[in-house]
Amino acid sequence: MKKQNPDFMLYLAWPLYDPHGSVQSGLLSMSKYHMQSAIRRKFPVSSAFISKFTDLDRCFTVMHYPIKGGKELIVINSHMSAYDRGGKIRSAMVLLFRKILRPRLPTSILIIATPITIH
Repeated sequence: MKKQNPDFMLYLAWPLYDPHGSVQSGLLSMSKYHMQSAIRRKFPVSSAFISKFTDLDRCFTVMHYPIKGGKELIVINSHMSAYDRGGKIRSAMVLLFRKILRPRLPTSILIIATPITIH
């Protein structure tokens, strides 16, 4: 039996009349420059029962690239929720972004965030 990664959803039953079906997803970031470090973080998700079958879990990757002069470039690749009636989950996602980025602002030369929402 093949071991399943818990970050993969096996079946997405949304939209109701034309479901996505079997889903495996992830984030890919490529660069010709050497990355000093990277960490994957989970975004908050809805706790509603039906959301587990109609929306994917979301995540983002924070990557650090050293720059001359002891500074660093921070690149964030993210996949944010598009199915968020009322914006509560997206607001929680933005708050998590702020929590992660705020301490790095004084020491970093540049921060690039690439939030993606797909409907």
